[in-house]
Amino acid sequence: FEDVAAFYLLRLVLSDFILPKLIKIVMYLLVSAVNKMTRFQLALSPYNVADSIIEILYTQGLLYLTVPLFPFLAMIAPLLLYFNFKFEKFVLTTLKGKIDASWKQEETGTYFVTFYCATLMVGLCANYYWLTTEWPCYA
Repeated sequence: FEDVAAFYLLRLVLSDFILPKLIKIVMYLLVSAVNKMTRFQLALSPYNVADSIIEILYTQGLLYLTVPLFPFLAMIAPLLLYFNFKFEKFVLTTLKGKIDASWKQEETGTYFVTFYCATLMVGLCANYYWLTTEWPCYA
């Protein structure tokens, strides 16, 4: 049971890592192609801080839930988060327009810390539950 759950969660983690990056690159290439082929000029979408925060927290939540079932992910996760950071830097400098200024710096920090703590608590509670209860296949 736990091997199947680990397999699907690991697949979800990897698809969560790869697909958003591919979508951002393809959208940038499509906008560039439309701008080169037509007189109609599309603007690059602004960099949305809230979307990036939600994406990072979702990835970390998946990692917290997957590590007890696939412990090797604890060694891979820092690499995934590092490459995610490098890609976000690339997105910020190349693929997106100006930063969406609808968020103030203080609001962004408070928002991130609040949801990061909530994500961490959900991950810790899930880990505690999975590590202290007996699995159905062992009963």
